[in-house]
Amino acid sequence: MIDVSKAMRIDGWTEGPELEWLARQALLARTVIEVGSYLGRSARALSDHCRGVVYCVDLWGGFDDVPDPRNDAYYNAFLRNLGDRISDGAVVPIRTDSLLWAPDLTADLVFLDGDHECPRVTSEILKYGALVAPGGILCGHDYSANWPGVVEAVDRMFPGAVRRERSIWWVKKEEDGTWPLC
Repeated sequence: MIDVSKAMRIDGWTEGPELEWLARQALLARTVIEVGSYLGRSARALSDHCRGVVYCVDLWGGFDDVPDPRNDAYYNAFLRNLGDRISDGAVVPIRTDSLLWAPDLTADLVFLDGDHECPRVTSEILKYGALVAPGGILCGHDYSANWPGVVEAVDRMFPGAVRRERSIWWVKKEEDGTWPLC
C-alpha cells in the first residue's frame, strides 16, 4: 500500500502524485540512490516503501550549495525527518559532493534531484546511470520549462526515450544493460 503522508509533512517541492510514483517504484527496489535530498521529503517516500536501503547523497549546503552558516541546519533537519529510517538502516546519508562519492554498488532505482545546470546534470546522469542495474530505473525531478538545464541534459542523453510523471523524467535500463534508443 502506498502512503506518502509522512513525506508530505516534510517541506519540499516534490508533489504528492510524484511522491506516490516514487513510492511505487521503490516497492520494487532493494537499493535506491537519491542525489539531492534537501530536508528528506522524497527520501521519506522512497524509504517508507523500499525493501532495502536508500542512499541519500547531498552536501546539505543550501541552495547552490554555497557555504553558509546554515549548512548544518539543513542536514540536521534531514536527520530529524528521517531519524527513524536512519536508525533502522533503511536510509544512509552520504554528506558529500555527488560526483565525488564512489559507491561500489548497483541500484534498482536512482533519483536525481540535486543540481539543475546542464553540465552537472549530464555528469550525474553518466555517473549514476552506470550504477543502475539492468531493468532498473534512472529518474530525476524538475523536468520542466522552469529548469531548462535539466531538460537539456536529459534530452541530450536520452533523445526521445524519456517518459514523464509530472515533472519527473524517467528511463528504464534494458535487461542487456543498455539504455533505450529513440
